[in-house]
Amino acid sequence: ASDVYKRQLIRLNGVRYAGGATRTRKVGAPALCTDGPYAYVRNPLYLGNMVIYAGVVMFAGGEKVSYFLGFTVVFFFLQYGLIISLEEETLRGKFGEPYARYVKSVPRLIPRLSPWGGKQRSGPSPWKKTLQTERRSLQTLSLSIIFIFSRQFFFG
Repeated sequence: ASDVYKRQLIRLNGVRYAGGATRTRKVGAPALCTDGPYAYVRNPLYLGNMVIYAGVVMFAGGEKVSYFLGFTVVFFFLQYGLIISLEEETLRGKFGEPYARYVKSVPRLIPRLSPWGGKQRSGPSPWKKTLQTERRSLQTLSLSIIFIFSRQFFFG
């Protein structure tokens, strides 16, 4: 279970740098965030989600774990591919050339090995604020882990 929570750190660190604006359904951002995990990958929240759910599938195990893992990865790539396209169109219109340079240098979902040199130093939010923003995500993840442990305990 601790590995699954470590995977949540990718997402939490993304929220820490981008702020609570990432938790809305409205596409946009108050500022272009290119620091922290955004210096490695343009969508650390989505990458974090994919890694978390892939981890939950692997943790749950079972005979068809590879089938479910493949389905999970394909599902998230398709879902987020559509969302990212819409978000990028909006961000391109809002931030113009600085965003175009960022897109050219930082990949969508597969992180760079080193941070992008053109990042704007924005600094992270405090951890306490980040954890408050992500409370529901952490609750959902914890509940999933509890269900998996319960299944193994009662039917294992």
